[in-house]
Amino acid sequence: MKYKGIIFDLDGTLVDTSIDLLNAVNYALKRNGFNSITKKEAILNTGDGMLNLIKRSSKCDDENMINKLFNDFKEYYSNHYLDYSNRYDGLIDVVKELKNKGYKLGVVSNKRDEFTKEIISTLYTRLFDYVTGEKEGLKLKPSPDLVDLCLKELNISKEDALFIGDSYTDYLTGINSKVDVLMVTYGFRSKEFLESKGINILIDRPEEILDFIGE
Repeated sequence: MKYKGIIFDLDGTLVDTSIDLLNAVNYALKRNGFNSITKKEAILNTGDGMLNLIKRSSKCDDENMINKLFNDFKEYYSNHYLDYSNRYDGLIDVVKELKNKGYKLGVVSNKRDEFTKEIISTLYTRLFDYVTGEKEGLKLKPSPDLVDLCLKELNISKEDALFIGDSYTDYLTGINSKVDVLMVTYGFRSKEFLESKGINILIDRPEEILDFIGE
């Protein structure tokens, strides 16, 4: 096998979480007198952690208000993060095949750890060997911290790992982590956007993951 371990991003790569994120953001915004945002705006604001999602969506620089918005967002999202979120078509079959072929599988997300674990355990039950979201003391992507933790837990070297994501942050994460990177265009960032960043290792459909790794 070319790789021994495959690490996936969550939002926009394994799961379309856009509607649940949008609803939670708009709940917090409307509750505090801000204008709602669109699904497109929510998607563009996603990828660098939930706090940054709130900051970008509210365009507010008052720290106390940001904290209030963030708390309201978390209150709503903690009860609604699986209302509409679902796997991208065909992905669970790809993940099952990778698992059956003996790859060690991980998930690394900037989403809060408890939400990351619960979403994966619900939608990809018992398929991933290690799952992590935001961790105290570790920097979010594009820092390599979370990927390095995942590699350690999977007992995989950087040379034997592939990181799969959908955003420019994910691409930088792979570069910073010194692992191979594969980017998907079916998620939160378009093919045109990724190509504008000089990224050319792209796939359009989940099944192409197997082609890329030679399975």
